Amino acid sequence: MMPDVETKLEGTTLVMRIPMRFQRRGGRKRIVAPDGSELAPISKPQPDGTLVNAASAAVAKAAR
Repeated sequence: MMPDVETKLEGTTLVMRIPMRFQRRGGRKRIVAPDGSELAPISKPQPDGTLVNAASAAVAKAAR
């Protein structure tokens, strides 16, 4: 566990405080730890299937 993580029990609820900050990189938000390391790995962006289908339909309609 990270040394800055605080945990406490409030009744039946476990409360955890994890220090982090958000950075914007190229329009995407990244979660960054206080020491500058990334908390979540960067995943490759996935294409939006609905947008791809709409664009291809628009191109096909314009070609007619």
